[in-house]
Amino acid sequence: MDDTGRLLLDVSTLARWVGPPTGMIRVESELRVAARRLGIDAEAVFFDPSIQAFRSLNGALAERLLGWHGAVDTYGLDYTLARSGWRRLVPSRLAMVRYLERRRLTTATPLGIWFAGALQRAILALRPHRFPFMGGDGERIDLFPADLALGDRVAIGPGDMIFMASSDWAAKDPQALARLKKRTGCRIAVICYDIIPLTHPAYFPAADVATFQRYWDGMFGVADTVIANASAIRDDIQRYCRAARISVPSIKVVPLGCEPDVSTPERISLPAGLRTDGFALFVSTIEPRKNHALLLDVWERLLAREIPQRAEFRLVFVGRAGWMTDEVMRRIQVIGDAVVHLRGVDDTTLRVLYDAAAFCLYPSMYEGYGLPVVEAFALGKPVLASNGGALREVAGAVCETLDPTDVAAWESAIEAMIVDPARRARAAHEVKQRFRPVTWMESATAMLRAIRDTGQQ
Repeated sequence: MDDTGRLLLDVSTLARWVGPPTGMIRVESELRVAARRLGIDAEAVFFDPSIQAFRSLNGALAERLLGWHGAVDTYGLDYTLARSGWRRLVPSRLAMVRYLERRRLTTATPLGIWFAGALQRAILALRPHRFPFMGGDGERIDLFPADLALGDRVAIGPGDMIFMASSDWAAKDPQALARLKKRTGCRIAVICYDIIPLTHPAYFPAADVATFQRYWDGMFGVADTVIANASAIRDDIQRYCRAARISVPSIKVVPLGCEPDVSTPERISLPAGLRTDGFALFVSTIEPRKNHALLLDVWERLLAREIPQRAEFRLVFVGRAGWMTDEVMRRIQVIGDAVVHLRGVDDTTLRVLYDAAAFCLYPSMYEGYGLPVVEAFALGKPVLASNGGALREVAGAVCETLDPTDVAAWESAIEAMIVDPARRARAAHEVKQRFRPVTWMESATAMLRAIRDTGQQ
């Protein structure tokens, strides 16, 4: 990005997203907001995997698409709609509801809108399925067909900077981006949140590891600047590139922003069975790396000694079930109501849960940043976190960090926090004394400065 070039902000993941926003989705959203506040004319673009090129968004729909209640219907872009075998003989429920969604969004009459929606609900009720028309907060998602949501291929020229904060690496071909860069003279900056599938592949399905590796092996050689959110991840990238004999890219370390709503939360009730200061909270997608299994081990040991029972204390998991979760989900069911798993939690309810929690937990085996830890700190909550990956530098100066494999150490630390309210109060005081959040404005400014410096090289 120079005096003549544009900033093209890739919003491909955000524009696809349905459901509660994850950390990476929030980054994409907040960067766009921060660029606007800084007076930077950032054009939102969408990477269309069917043509391996960036397209503009329909300006009239952009705000809806990039909010939390609208998305691009990427069936046919990300996935094939072809059916094989006997399935070709059966009417496609997906095709019917997609057709009705188009009618619902383009009809001019309230009766037509209602009728299309009613038919969709009837078809989906044949086999209950919330996707893809319902967000995590229970509100209706408008799923816009790609031909309505997306505009023309973006004409990219010398001096333009494409900034990719997206996590849609399965959809992008780095070689296509390399050809685009060579043909147009543009520059490319990308955020790499971590390379954990490359350094710890056992935590992920093998097919996902292969896709991730294909993308980053190519992207590290294409990007003019890679932004990492912690020095631990910068070091991981450098070691990996040297070992793989890939040219080590220019890497800038920029912490993520965090600006949770610190106002008094709305007066809504806690989920059934929970009481203020009577539970420990872990906010994360359930997947092997996040180490829910360790907390279940600890909780079973504490329950055997009746520690939670005497304090009327519970363990609360907030987050969707991801991959390789069967055993953890089974154990949650076996333990019963001493462990509460909440899915599809909206921002308001999550804020109330943070406010009411006695303390928070984050035992991840390895982390690229740990945004939920920072969010808890910003709300003044004490946290017991692991020292895996970037957590040592992100959390270590503020809270106690523990070996993510040491069950006995976690049992001792959690027990102390449960039985000693004064200890929790001291830990909360330390958070307020030691933690200073990086705002999204500060984070985005630093990222955009790194991009500007790249453009001047």
